Amino acid sequence: MNRLLVLLIGLISIADAFAIESPDTILSSSRFSPYSHSSKNAWWGITIAGAGYTIPGVIASRSMHDWSAVRFSEEQKGVVDIAQYTPLAFPWVMKMCGSPTRSGWGRMAISHGASVAIMATTVSLLKDNYESMRPDGSDMRSFPSGHTAWAYLGATVTARELAWRSPWYAVGAYSVASAIGMQRVIDRRHMPSDVFAGAGIGILSAQAGYYIGDIISGNRQIEHRISEITEPNDFTPSFTLSNTFSIPLTDMQLGDVTLSLSPAIETSVEAVYPFNDNWGVGIAMSMRSAPIFVESCGKRTFVAPLNSVGVTLVPSYRVAINDVFAFNAEVGAKYSAHLHVKSEERSVSSSSSSMSGMANVGFDMRLTDYMSVGATIGYEISHYEFGVKPSTIYGITTTQSKSFNIGAINVGISMSAAF
Repeated sequence: MNRLLVLLIGLISIADAFAIESPDTILSSSRFSPYSHSSKNAWWGITIAGAGYTIPGVIASRSMHDWSAVRFSEEQKGVVDIAQYTPLAFPWVMKMCGSPTRSGWGRMAISHGASVAIMATTVSLLKDNYESMRPDGSDMRSFPSGHTAWAYLGATVTARELAWRSPWYAVGAYSVASAIGMQRVIDRRHMPSDVFAGAGIGILSAQAGYYIGDIISGNRQIEHRISEITEPNDFTPSFTLSNTFSIPLTDMQLGDVTLSLSPAIETSVEAVYPFNDNWGVGIAMSMRSAPIFVESCGKRTFVAPLNSVGVTLVPSYRVAINDVFAFNAEVGAKYSAHLHVKSEERSVSSSSSSMSGMANVGFDMRLTDYMSVGATIGYEISHYEFGVKPSTIYGITTTQSKSFNIGAINVGISMSAAF
């Protein structure tokens, strides 16, 4: 069931990437300029987003308490092991099929080669020198997620090479990368902090690789550049992909046992329709994975991720600051359906659903007329019900069930495509 849900996000992304490019979203080559201010925005906007992924991932990973895994589990090889490379291969396949890209063959090879070298070296050094246990207990090389780093590197180079044609290529590639990162948490191969750090490393490595490629190649083999911003910064219908790092503020006490949710990862896709220049409403579909820990008899043990799918109704307010930046605020009510918690001895369980309320504020930064990146911070309160049963593995001695209201700080990074 989990794989089908994540596959759904992947299918949405593939549909985005191969969407027919309407005249409204194809960018005319007459509007390209090597010196436009939006070209710089595209560089710094994506780089800032990469830092936005890396920083909370590193902080959360370093702040986690000592914990143990229940047992060793062999990694199950699957589609994710191949899919991690598809965003990187996509621009090459498109170019071989005759579709135009930003860079010529040689320039693209230099940029991508430098990007991969930087990413692979960084990930390898961190895995070798920073001991971090995988949730399945298989080794101490959990931080950061290499699969996610590969996927986000590929998504960024796809955006660099093809987003000048349509923002849907970028949104589609980042949707694939998001699905891969989510699956690594669901499969118990990584914590959300590992995935966020991996995503940031992938983005920053791609940006560094293109910077090196630009230095080496100069003005040679530039076939297309990102467009200038020519349209007003209006509130228009849009599709937004968001990745949120949700940090719970309290633990849950059930008798002599403490349950805690570690920082969760949530990926959502949202369609927004404006009513006027400032007010609009959106509906979002989301997938969340929140690792559960149990503390008993002085021991902290990883249990399993609490995976859920949700639907959120989101009234929003937006005001343009200038042609590039806009302030936004939103409130939302979410219904989440929880999947079965796969705990050992069926000793930890959750209710089948929960309700949440949230409020966010943030900024959007336009990269082109049709594409923007954004960052939000907000607060969420959710109602959960958890139960525990006696377990020798987790050291639980009694049967308890209790409801809790858990507050959390949400930090989100998003990419939007305007219609």
